[in-house]
Amino acid sequence: MAKEDWEAGNPWILNKVFDVADRILDSHESANVFIILLVVLAILPLLGIGILLTRATAPSVPQQIEVQQ
Repeated sequence: MAKEDWEAGNPWILNKVFDVADRILDSHESANVFIILLVVLAILPLLGIGILLTRATAPSVPQQIEVQQ
């Protein structure tokens, strides 16, 4: 997308983002890499949330208290 094709009502940065996205998605290979990257980045927070939730329900080792007489 050339600068002449940018919409005048959009801010400059939004037009630039659309331009970069248009270039990335121009070829099938780069579009596939971009989609895989987005899927991996979406899975990472879900994995972290799963680890945090299962850690809270995992049985813990009881603490041993030494009694001196």
